[in-house]
Amino acid sequence: MSFTILLSLSSDEACCQIFGRPALVTLPGFMRAAAVGIGAFTLWLAIFKHEPSDGSSVEDPKTVYKQLFGIIRRPMIIKLASILLLYKVGMAAGDSLLVPRLIKMGVPKETFATIALLTFPFEPLFAYITVRMSSGARPLRMFPVAFVARLILCAAGAAVVLVWQHVIVDAGVSPNSSDSTAQGNLPPASPPPVVVDGV
Repeated sequence: MSFTILLSLSSDEACCQIFGRPALVTLPGFMRAAAVGIGAFTLWLAIFKHEPSDGSSVEDPKTVYKQLFGIIRRPMIIKLASILLLYKVGMAAGDSLLVPRLIKMGVPKETFATIALLTFPFEPLFAYITVRMSSGARPLRMFPVAFVARLILCAAGAAVVLVWQHVIVDAGVSPNSSDSTAQGNLPPASPPPVVVDGV
């Protein structure tokens, strides 16, 4: 997430589209700010946060691993692990190829940087909503709904690529030009004839 924000805020084109000015940060400035923030947060944890002491002794690592192996052998844990390992199969192609394919067909990289910057404030909000909705007696009740929605969005992304390929690219329309839609595949206009005095 921080890498995407860095790319957005260090891009002149993306910042001009959103803020009307050139790049807001540079890589050295971003690294210094990140180092100060991480150091301050670590110091705050070390000073103000402490592990609660309940008086219980630390278990032997061998006992802990035995308990762990006993848990992962349970049928429900095996089913859950299988789902988590395989659920990305239906959306792996869309996640991996959608943005590179659109960039290859002419969509500027700055457009995706702008989208990432605009959606950044909503990510913590959606994470909080997800945590609230997944708590309770049935914490996985939202997983089937989100999985189906994700598959639909991947199919929609594939449809966008298909439409862009046949309607925009095959028609010879450049997505970076505002007047290219009207020109289509028309050849360039011939230069005006040269008029020589006396001819």
